[in-house]
Amino acid sequence: MTAKEMGRNQVALAPNEEMVMKSCYYPSTAVRQLKILAEQLKKKESVLLREALNDLLRKYDNQ
Repeated sequence: MTAKEMGRNQVALAPNEEMVMKSCYYPSTAVRQLKILAEQLKKKESVLLREALNDLLRKYDNQ
């Protein structure tokens, strides 16, 4: 199922997309805000981070 089929504001990975573990450090205030946002939206924090990464890549892809 694609993000378009699921509705707006959805992220979908290609069926054969390989997931890669990547660890990073974030300011504690940003992590707290992310947790609150995830709870409000009833989404996982990892989903929100992937959504943000996809938006960032789309933003700079046309340059």
